[in-house]
This record gives sequence, structure tokens and C-alpha cells, in this order.
Amino acid sequence: MAPKRKRTSPATSYQVFLSFRGPDTRQGFTDVLYHALVDAGIRVFRDNEEIRKGEYIGEEILRAIEDSRIFVPIFSRTYAFSKWCLIELAKMVESKEKSSGSKRILPIFYDASVNDVKLKTELYTEALSIHREKFSPNTVQQWEKTLREAGKIKGWELKDKGHAEFAKEFVRKVSVELKVKKKYVTGSLVERIDEQDALMSLLDLKSSHDVRLVWIHGMGGIGKTTLAQAVFNRLCDHFGGSSFLLDMRETANRKGIEYLQRQLLQDLGVKSADVTDENDGIWMISEKLQNRKVLVIFDDVDDLEQIGKLAGEAGWFGEGSRIIITSRNKNVPVFEGGRVEILEAEPMKFEESLLLFSRHAFGNENPPEDFRDLSEEVVRITGGLPLALEVVGSQLRTSYEHRDRVHWDHMIGALQKIPARKVQDRLKISYDALDWEAKQIFLDIACFFINEEKTKAIYMWQSCGFEPYLAVKELVDASLIKLADENKFSMHDQLRDLGRKIVRDERLKDPGKPCSRIWMHEDALKVLREEEGKENVEMLSLSYNELSKDFILTKQELKSFKNLRFLSLCGSNFLGDLEHALPKLIWLSWRSCPDVFQGTNLYLKNLIVLDLSRSLISETWKGWSQIGMCKELKVLDLTSCHRLTKTPDLSVCTKLERLILNDCVNLVEIDHSVGTLKCLKYLNASGCHYLRDVPEVICSLDGVEEIVMVAKGNFRDILKLPDSIGTLSRLKHLSVSLARSTPPNSLGYLKSLVKLDLSWSKMAELPESIGGLVKLEYLSLHFCRGIKELPDSMRDLKSLAELDISMSGITRLPSIKYLQELKVINMRGSVIEWIPISIRKLKKLEKLDIQDCDHLRYIPTAMDPSLLTVSCSAPEMGFGEQRTRIDWETHLESQREMGRAPCCDKANVKKGPWSPEEDAKLKDYIEKHGTGGNWFALPRTAGLKRCWKSCRLRWLNYLRPNIKHGEFSDVEDRVICTLFATIGSRWSIIAAQLPGRTTNGIKNYWNMKLKKKLMGNFYINPPGTSNLSCGLPSTPEQRHHFIAPFSPTIPTLSVPSSSTSNFYELSPFNSSSSSSAATNLQPQETLVGPINMYGHEAASCSFSDGSSVDKDHHHHQFNHHQQVPNNNLQGFSPSHHGNEILGLGDQDIINYGSNSTR
Repeated sequence: MAPKRKRTSPATSYQVFLSFRGPDTRQGFTDVLYHALVDAGIRVFRDNEEIRKGEYIGEEILRAIEDSRIFVPIFSRTYAFSKWCLIELAKMVESKEKSSGSKRILPIFYDASVNDVKLKTELYTEALSIHREKFSPNTVQQWEKTLREAGKIKGWELKDKGHAEFAKEFVRKVSVELKVKKKYVTGSLVERIDEQDALMSLLDLKSSHDVRLVWIHGMGGIGKTTLAQAVFNRLCDHFGGSSFLLDMRETANRKGIEYLQRQLLQDLGVKSADVTDENDGIWMISEKLQNRKVLVIFDDVDDLEQIGKLAGEAGWFGEGSRIIITSRNKNVPVFEGGRVEILEAEPMKFEESLLLFSRHAFGNENPPEDFRDLSEEVVRITGGLPLALEVVGSQLRTSYEHRDRVHWDHMIGALQKIPARKVQDRLKISYDALDWEAKQIFLDIACFFINEEKTKAIYMWQSCGFEPYLAVKELVDASLIKLADENKFSMHDQLRDLGRKIVRDERLKDPGKPCSRIWMHEDALKVLREEEGKENVEMLSLSYNELSKDFILTKQELKSFKNLRFLSLCGSNFLGDLEHALPKLIWLSWRSCPDVFQGTNLYLKNLIVLDLSRSLISETWKGWSQIGMCKELKVLDLTSCHRLTKTPDLSVCTKLERLILNDCVNLVEIDHSVGTLKCLKYLNASGCHYLRDVPEVICSLDGVEEIVMVAKGNFRDILKLPDSIGTLSRLKHLSVSLARSTPPNSLGYLKSLVKLDLSWSKMAELPESIGGLVKLEYLSLHFCRGIKELPDSMRDLKSLAELDISMSGITRLPSIKYLQELKVINMRGSVIEWIPISIRKLKKLEKLDIQDCDHLRYIPTAMDPSLLTVSCSAPEMGFGEQRTRIDWETHLESQREMGRAPCCDKANVKKGPWSPEEDAKLKDYIEKHGTGGNWFALPRTAGLKRCWKSCRLRWLNYLRPNIKHGEFSDVEDRVICTLFATIGSRWSIIAAQLPGRTTNGIKNYWNMKLKKKLMGNFYINPPGTSNLSCGLPSTPEQRHHFIAPFSPTIPTLSVPSSSTSNFYELSPFNSSSSSSAATNLQPQETLVGPINMYGHEAASCSFSDGSSVDKDHHHHQFNHHQQVPNNNLQGFSPSHHGNEILGLGDQDIINYGSNSTR
């Protein structure tokens, strides 16, 4: 049982706030939704509007709104009649606006429509009229404004959905909003679907009432962590909270179990995770998580006691929770009250092993024929261990490039001499092949720098006379290390253990002396207290221990460390006269150092890196006059020094290159001495909430290459950039959060600027001079809500490769056809309304992200095939996953004359008819895993030797479960005929109006049967051959007879009389309208709703690049009709009128809308 203690539990922190009118929904829908959210482990505040007294909203409600991240107002018919509901809604809107995008409102329209909330009907306007009799005009005016604001937010209509079905989908949406960051899985690894499926089966997510633990065991390097990461990425969105504690064995040894407990609680959303000791952590986990459905991964566990202190009982977690543990140990812990499953990680199959090895040895998925025999021999010897395949393959790559088969033979001979179970000995072959410098750097990383950013280590190695950039590249190329997120070193635990074993084995040569590197605090304390052998020690860490944090270092302990180049302390202190101590120290990491410095004469003349982060020091700290004023110092890190209000006088540190003031929350001033730092290259003052401006003195330092001053949380932004910012001729990276002031024109003088990040700024515009940034490769305006348009000078950014306008207020893009280097455009969540046709000119474009672009109406068709990755889940059609997906490849089908896709020409890609086995494999994979919107990666993950396009077409045209097979009905015949008469052979558009029918199916049916059948009755002209009506029956009676059998209503079609139809406009179905029978037609895949097609003959259009073409535009329209009892359509009459669309060019634009309420 978890130990208890007497203390008052803090108030619950909520994630979701439900606001509803009790009499309307409490006993039905709201109750179902509330319990569905709670069952998913989501913390929900359910307001009880009926029991409140008085005139003011209670403190508990205010606190719940303040704590929650997601607000869910449930608009019912009497919602606006409740003053409490309106007060809550006003508070929710206010809290969202203050949150800088961290909070969201997800409205549900229960039995009130979006027009009711927008006050376009009598329902809520009547409620406000009643309120005007009781409340002040200002109050009612505020409520009116709040309702209108809420009406602008996209939400969901309950309509005819069952409560349980709706609640399930809504919970999924909320879970996605609350999700954690997914784990990186290197793209060079082979995704082992069978192994993932085996783990998924043991997790059994359908069994939602138990708490289950899956223990994955197997030898090191077999792929346990990679498997856990892959499944974590698949599942984390389905839980109320997720945590992945990587490399627990190492972390527990260095930082203690309390650190892991704290990390677990923080990952799972517990705000006040102030763990003081391990018993305290056990109590908090068991109390705070017992009602939360969570997914937790404990990676590389070697001590069962650790699990007892992190997940000792099933009752510590909410129903439906899943725990996954990876370990080399077969012994399984006791998991009281829960179910335990065991999965033994198996070696890779031969085909998978050969694929992985080939990727590293040849950069391809198959070995070349002249090296196939050697490759297969290596794969057989390594025994299917992914790590060994990766390392050995990387080492052999250079030999392959020189066609050196002799070296391959030597490697095979060396591997054959080592038993398969001795993985480290096999890995050591690659270590032994390194030169001396690369070996030293490898050992440094293995002992001290895993998960550490590389910059400081680079400075140390350079000071040692090494060539670290070359050595690090050599280690990366050899797959001995990796550079993960934010340029941090990462290393497989087997390689880490190999490096540490090599260091420990140094004592075999000289048993009386300590190792060169000491990373365990127990060993460090022992060495400090001894007299002999200290001259051997080059690196020492005393970073974590209850005893070591108060350890006092005197000259007696330090005098013999003649060669120490790295010292890491946490909370210790120096005492007494320290003259001549640590003469070769290059890097001092003294985190959490105390505010009182007790040493004297500690002059570290060779000190290059000083890290005092998270310390209690201020600008008056006595240590500045000694260790802080080293003339050789190049890096000073003061991260999270919360007592610092002003930087110290740094005029002595003339060689300083990096000054890090990140999260110094009380810093008010940067000392003027910074102006003397002529070598300064990097300044980071992010999160310094009281530092209002970029200091003018910085602009006198023409060597500065990077400035980062980003606001954090809900704090104030930097007020402005100095006018002299343009003098920084070497500035390459500028990242600032600006207030409402426009950046100065001098910003455009930064000719060396490569990256400009203005995320979260409140400015209203960019200066026209931005076009002068000729080297700019990255521009981010993420969450710049005040900017509505970009300056025309953007076209001059010829080097721009990535543009991020996600969550911004930008409604239109200027002409971008000149931005030929552009590869990525991120518009996610923006209010962009249309995409310029000139985007088709961007030949290097790889990714266009338009997810959650709810205002987007126009998308160019006939996009360049190089646009391989399009995230397009918006606009949402209806609810949740029922959404229209603009599938670019569908629109490219009409461009087949361009030739077969390059993916079909790859080696070993199968062509020709599909076999039943292939059909079964593709169908089974998609039904289990879906496509994830990424057809490009699907063949590999599904185990198919087909190109991605072939897989997509096979699924869309033959295997989808909702495909209609068999004869076409008369209704379908007439829909096809009518649409063909108006738009010609636009088969994908016609297919969108016939649910279940495929583009190929309709085209084949037309060519083989329907066209011949019609030849006996009348001839249908394709558009543009002559007057449209000549191909249809000529009299009203004939036309009426022609369309009389139609049961579904034909959507609105606006068709030009020209032979070239250039723009498709798809007006959204009005979800709140019950009068339009067009809703009987549902989209099949890409296009939905009424279609307006704009031709360029006789039209007047204004293009996105500023050019125009004057032509007279003729427009034929088939109107929406209501279905009548005799199934006849009424009012089939073309009308003619002109159209003018801003930004249309000489190719098609698809305009699509959303029936989600806005």
C-alpha cells in the first residue's frame, strides 16, 4: 500500500470546463459527455448552475475556468436565458483571449444553432431583451458581444447523432488537444508492424475497465525502446495523459528516484509536483493519478524497486490506464490489483535485418548485387540485432564506397570470432576503428553528455586541441552517437555501457589509480577524500546526492587534480584559500550554487565554460570577482537565476561569445559592460519578463550572430527592436516576441539574416523593407494575430525555404511564385482564405500544412506532384473524424498525361495487377491502422513492395468498404449525364456527388455503357463545343422529363459557356439549414457541395501577383431545389450573370467550405 501522510490536498486542477443549462441537458447529454470525459482520464469541472445563490459568480467557478485549458459551452434553447451561463461564457472568452493561444473554446450546439448564438434569430435575442429589464445596459451589451464572439468559433452540432457516439468522438478531439509531444523515432529504422501488433494486442485497449502492465524484456540492442516509442506515438492521443520516462536506469543513478517521480507527475498534468522525498512521491502518484486514464512508458528498467515507487499498484491509476516497461530483466514486478502481460522482444527477421543493414551500409533498401553475398553474411552473423546492424553497416559504408571487399572480409572474420551474445564486444570493433580524438570524445559523451546540448562540449574539446566537429561527424556516421532534438547527444544504452566499461577497464592497467572519468557521485566522493591518483582524473561529476549537495571543497581535496578539465557540482561550495587549485579546469558546471561564496583566490585562468544555472546568486555575489571574471571565458550560462536583477560587470571577459540569461524572470537590466564584449556571438534572454527592450548597446557589437528574446507564458513581450538593429551585419538568427510596435525599417538591412522568428508578436504589420533579407531561409509569424497581410516585398525573399504563418491573422498571401527555394509552408490554424495560384510555380515545395484552416475557401488544382506531404484535415465536415480531406493526388489524376509518378520507377517496386494476398494485406493494414494521411510511408509500414500511388489508388478504387459495386441506378445515370453536360469529364468532381462510386468506376461506366446508351436518345455536348443547352433536351417539357426521376437534388452548378473551366468554387452546405435538399448528397472524397466554376473567357479577374485579364464572364447556374413528393426537380433554368473573384489565375482553384458551425 502507498504510504499516507497528513496533509491537505490542494484544489483539483481541471482540464475541461463544461458550461450548460441544467434543465435542458443535465440528465441526458451533459451527463453522458461528462462521464465519457472522466472515463478518459480527463479532469472535468461540471458546473451546477441550478444551486447557485446571489448575484456574483463564485470563487470555485472562477478558479475552475482559470485552471482549465478547454471550455465547452453547450448551447441549448434556454442557455442564453440563464444569467449564470452568460457570465460563465464571458469569463471563458476573456480567459481564452488572455491565454496567448494556450486555451480553446469548443462549443457544442445541442438544440440551438450557430445563427441563434450569433443573434441572427429571435431565440437568443429574446433572452437578451428579458435581461435588459433586470441588468444594466453595459452588462447586457457585454453578453451580446460575448455571444457573437462565441458564434464565430467553429463547433459541432449534435443533430441526429446519438449521445454516446457524439461523446466518444468529442473525447477523442479533446484528448488530441491535450496531447503530449510524441517521441522521436529515427527514420532509418525498420518499422516492425508485426511486433507492434503483438504489443497492441496485449494492451487490449477495448478492455477499458482494468489497469494493465506490459513487461517487454529482451537483450540490449534488440529494439525494445524503438518498439515502445512507436506504440507510444500511436496511442498517446487516446489517453488523458501520457509520459515516456526514457533511460530510467541512467536517470535514476544520476538524479534519483525523486526526479523520476516528479517528471512522471508533471508529464501527467500535476502542476504542483513538489516531491521532497521518495515516500512523498509515492503518496502524490497514488493520490493524484487514481482517477486519470494514462499511458506511461518506463524505459530500460533494471531495478524492480524503482517500479514499486513509480507504479506499485493498479489502484494508483485510473481505469483503462496502460503501463509499458522495457527491461533486459525477465523478472516481472508485482502489480497489485492489475493485470500483467509479458512480451519477449525477438530479433529481427532476415528480410528486415537486410533492409536495415542496407540503409546504413548503402543508403538504399537493398544491397547492390556485387555486395549481396557479403551483406547477407553480415546479417546472418549479427543475429537480427538492430543496434549491431546499424553500427556495423555504418562502419562498412566507406569501404563500400571504395569498393573494398577485403575490408568487408576482415569485418566478417572479426564478427565470427565473437559469440552472438557478446553484443558489446561486437560493437567495440567499431570503437576500435576510431582515431584517438574520436575515441576520447566518444568516452566523454558516454560518461557525461547524454541528453546534453553539444555547444558547451564543443568549446571544451576545442580548448583541448581537438577537432570536435570532425570527430562528432565521424561518430554520427558510425552510428555510435546521434544528435537528437535541439542538437542534444543521444546514445544507445549498449553503446553507453560499452564506453563506461572501457573507462572502468583503465584500472586494470594501473589498479592503484582511479579512472580518467568519474561520473557516479559515490565514486566521486571517494576520490575527493583520497590523496593518491587524482592526477589521472580528467572529468568528475558530483551532481546528485543528499550528501554531496552540501559537500565543502577545500584546497586539500582539489590540490592534486592537476589535469581536471571538467567539474560538475550541484549545490556544493568552496571554502578557504584555493590558490593554484584546478589549474587546467576548462568547464565548471556549478548548478544550484549557494548565494554565499566562501572561497578565496579561486582564479581559473583556463576556464572557458561557466554554468551557474538555477542558482541563488545575484549581481552582488562575491564569486563574480573570482571565477566569474576569467579572461578566457567564452560561455556564461545563468539560466533560471531568479534572484538576478542585473547582469554583473563583464568587462573583464573580453573573449565571451555566449551569454545565456534564459528564464531570469526578475532581470531588469543588462549591464552596459556588455557593450565591450566584441567577441559576443549569442545572446539568449528569453523569459526575462521585466527586460522590456533589446538593449541598444547590443547593436554596437557587429559580431553578434544570434539573438533570442522570446516571451514565455502569459507575460509581456519585448516592447520593440532598436532602430539600430540593422547595424548587426553578421546577425544570422533573430527570435523575438514583439509588442504592438512595427519592427524598424532597418530590419531589412540584416543582409546575413538566415532565420527570423517573430512568433507570438502583437505587431500589426511587417516593414516593407523585409524584402531586403536576401539570405533569409526561415520566417515564422506563428500566432501573430495582428498581422492581416504580408508586404508585397515578400516576393524578394529569394532564399526563403520555410514559411510559418500558423495560428496567425493573415488572410491572404502575396504572390509567391518568385520564392523558388520554398519547401515548407505551414498555415495550420490560420485564418487564410485562399491560396494564390502562383503556388503551382514552386517546384521545390514539399509540404503544405493547412490543417484546421477553417476559413480556407480556395485551393489551386493541378498542383505540382512534388507536393508530397499535405496535412489537410480541415475544414472539418460535420463532426470529429467525419471530415473532407483534400487529396492532392486525386486532383492529379487528371494530369496523368504528365507520365507515371517517379515512385513507380524505383528499384524493386512491383508493377502490374494486384494479387489477392496483396489486397488482403493492404485492406487489413488500413482497417487496423488507418492511413494517417501519409500514403507516402504506407507501403513500407504495410510490408508491400508497391509504390504509394498504387496503394492509394487500389484502396480508393477497389478495396474501400463503402465502395458501391454493381449496376448504376437511373438516378446515378442522370446525375452523371447532367454533370457531364456542364463540366465535361471532370470525373473526380462527378464522383464526389455519388457516394460509394469511384472516379475510375464512373469514367469506365461512361465510356463503356452510358455514353453508348445515350447516343440513341440525344447527344450531349461537352462544355465549350457549342451552346450548352444544345446538348440537352430543348423544350422545358423535355428537360422536365429528363430530370424527373432524380431523387437526390442536384447541387448548384455554376458553369461558364467557355470550353475552359478554370475555377471550382464549392460553397459549403449550410449545416443549420433544413430547407436545402442538397444535403442528401454527401462527399465521396474530395469535393463537396454546390460547385461554381469560373472560366477565363470573357471574365475580369485580378490575380494574386497583381496582373489581370479582362474578359467577359458568362455564368450558367443550376440552383438547389427542394425535393418534392413526385421526385421531380422544379425550376431548372439557367441564369446569366458576371463574376469577379480576387486572386484567380489561369488554372483551377478548388473552393471548399465546412458544414461545421461557424
